[in-house]
Amino acid sequence: NNISSISISYEESIKALEYKMIWGSRSIIAYEDLRIENKGYLYPTSTEIHIINCVKIGDVKKSLSLLDEVFRNNFMKRHLSIEIARCLFFDIMSTSLKIMNDVDINHDVIFEKDFDPMKKVLSCQTADEMHDVLKGIFTTICQYITQNNMAEA
Repeated sequence: NNISSISISYEESIKALEYKMIWGSRSIIAYEDLRIENKGYLYPTSTEIHIINCVKIGDVKKSLSLLDEVFRNNFMKRHLSIEIARCLFFDIMSTSLKIMNDVDINHDVIFEKDFDPMKKVLSCQTADEMHDVLKGIFTTICQYITQNNMAEA
């Protein structure tokens, strides 16, 4: 409306631009459309334990189904702040690291030489891309566990 509102418009534009991570880089995001919930994300300990147990028995289908459910609950049914969304993905990545440590899996053995799961997640541009990368990481861990359990039998 006037020259003094330019700085406010700029701040709102920057905030809306950050949400390309959640809604995709080709989205048009209006500041008015942002309904941000700063209450935290939904990733209860019981769900994390369920994912851990499914991965430890090599159940790829159930593991990915649980990850999809976490994603749906946080991005389809809620409106997380960008900071809270990042925390959720770090928490899920932490779950994969817990599994690998608990089962004593060497990162270099199951992932390609130049593949660093944490760097890969951090380099993602959208929440969908992060979700896909995490599903790939959990799939790789499940497959490794399944193959090693078959070799031991």
